[in-house]
Order: sequence, then C-alpha cells, then structure tokens
Amino acid sequence: MTAPDVSVVIAAYNAADTIERAIRSALAQQGVSVEVIIADDCSTDTTRETVTALDDQALRLVPLDRNRGPGGARNAGFAAARGRWIAVLDADDTMRPDRLVRMIATAEQENAAAVVDNLDVLHADGRAERMFPR
Repeated sequence: MTAPDVSVVIAAYNAADTIERAIRSALAQQGVSVEVIIADDCSTDTTRETVTALDDQALRLVPLDRNRGPGGARNAGFAAARGRWIAVLDADDTMRPDRLVRMIATAEQENAAAVVDNLDVLHADGRAERMFPR
C-alpha cells in the first residue's frame, strides 16, 4: 500500500457527538491522499463505536490502553502515522476541503519542514472570525 500524503491525527476523548463530522471533513480533503487516525484516549461514551461504524479504509482507530491526555493521545497517533506529512485536527473541529493541499503547496514552495495556518472560529450565534488577525 502506498503511503498517504497526509496522516490526519485526531485525539479523541468522549467525542461521540462531534467525531464523525471531524472525520468526514478530513476524509473529504481534495488533491491529496489522506489517512485519518483516531487515537481514542479511553473514552467512556460511544466514540469508538462511532468511529468503527464509519468503516472507511482510510480510517484507523488506535485505542489507548490507559488515558494519556490530549498530548499523549496525539503522540500515539503520530507513532501510527504513515503519511509524508502529519496534520492535527481536534475531535470537535473540521477543516475546509482544500486545507491540506494548500498547506503542502506552501511547505514545498518554501522548502519548509512545517506549516501553520490560521483558524476560523464559528460562534454559536453564527458570527465568524479569524483567530489570529493578519
């Protein structure tokens, strides 16, 4: 099997209400091949069942044997990653379909080892704003 362009690592703890939306946004990336790794940090809700039910070959569940916190869960996901690049996505976030292709293009153009982008914050009242002003 060919290594994907990007491994999207999602640390999850009791994320059953939001994890599917996050996963679907990662799987919907355009112009790049992805694998999505869910590092489940001993959730006590139906997070693992929700992930397993999605049944996509690009999706891998890494169930942790003990709670390690967000950083420990991400590290377990990084250890399982096979992609040329690694992207982090929180279990309650989504990404636009062109995010990863844009980030890789920037990294390659600048010969960079890492790329950071901005965040759009969508408030419950419908307002949207950039997290980091330019």
